Amino acid sequence: MAKTSISDEIFTKTHQIYIGTGNYNIDDTYANFRKYGITLNKRNTSYITGFRIGVQEIARYGFEEHIDELAELIRLVINEPYKEKEQ
Repeated sequence: MAKTSISDEIFTKTHQIYIGTGNYNIDDTYANFRKYGITLNKRNTSYITGFRIGVQEIARYGFEEHIDELAELIRLVINEPYKEKEQ
């Protein structure tokens, strides 16, 4: 199980990965993921605004050994619409 930080002092063990969008608009970010054929579950709670990826999905598609590349891909998709606006 992955160890996930809810705050600097609170951790939980979970079978999920949460991706926070910070100040980015969750609906715009979700639309950008869909543009690339990526479906994620939106989450908007008191402790996170972002997306959830089940670890079982990562295992099912065989991404365990490519988690760093997967993280970079997700970062690029999240940041893309905001980089376009900056140019």
